[in-house]
Amino acid sequence: MLLSEIVYNIKNLISGGVQSDDENLSDDQVAFIVNYYRAKLLRQDNAKGKAKNEVNTQNLGRVNLIQADKNECCDIDACILRTEFKVPKPLAMNDDLNLSFVGTLSGIDFTKKTHNAMRWACSAKYTGTETMWYYQNGYIYITNPPTSLMKFINIQGVFEDPIDAEKFRTCDCDNGVNCLNGLDVEYPMSLHNVDLLVKMIAETELRLLMALPTDTTNDGTD
Repeated sequence: MLLSEIVYNIKNLISGGVQSDDENLSDDQVAFIVNYYRAKLLRQDNAKGKAKNEVNTQNLGRVNLIQADKNECCDIDACILRTEFKVPKPLAMNDDLNLSFVGTLSGIDFTKKTHNAMRWACSAKYTGTETMWYYQNGYIYITNPPTSLMKFINIQGVFEDPIDAEKFRTCDCDNGVNCLNGLDVEYPMSLHNVDLLVKMIAETELRLLMALPTDTTNDGTD
């Protein structure tokens, strides 16, 4: 289901089936509420021990790498690359970043570490030279890459804002062009959870949202 369809359904509930171009509540506001409740549902599923659903995972495609500044890397003595731009914020659950894959475009997965563990990981006798990654300040850092000339990686995971992830995937960042067209993107969530999400919003947020005055005459005034 498209995010725009979910937003439309919620706004249709608010307006009682009579929508206007002059609604006080914007599509972006509703999309924010939808993202909030999606995160809440996913955290509830995680607390109940339910397995992670790949339907919720998004693929960021080909992600640009650049050479990391040594000042960023503290005491880590290794060749380090990082993503050129900050990646969309992962949806954290139980201190898990929810990044299911960081690796090469051909599917080779790199070993996940934390920034604090990297100093010791890089000096390990048998595994210190393997390719590893960590997340810090919005960037993904790659230590001991297969080659220092590596230009791209692939990142997959569950993100707080699916629209941000889709913008990141479709953006021609080198030319500053965003190829995403509004909210017409597939929303990463199982259909039965979408139904539950709309019901949760209807039972909570909807009472507040329905209190907002609506322009029923569509004349530009409330």
